[in-house]
Amino acid sequence: MENSPSIALLEVTKPQRVRVIVLMIEEGEEDPDETPTEIAIEGIRQGLREALTGQIMPFSQMWEGIDAELSPKF
Repeated sequence: MENSPSIALLEVTKPQRVRVIVLMIEEGEEDPDETPTEIAIEGIRQGLREALTGQIMPFSQMWEGIDAELSPKF
């Protein structure tokens, strides 16, 4: 494989354990965690309108007050 600036390679220096979680959804079943496409598109449009009208906030303040769920450490 040729090295490319857009591809990051991971060098493994010793064997490691990896946990892989695969979530499967039956055909026709909806994922309760998936945002419907229409809502996602409207959110993108709203963000673009806000950006174009100067309704922005500094990046350093974006996560203030958000209770983000942290991934568990294995």
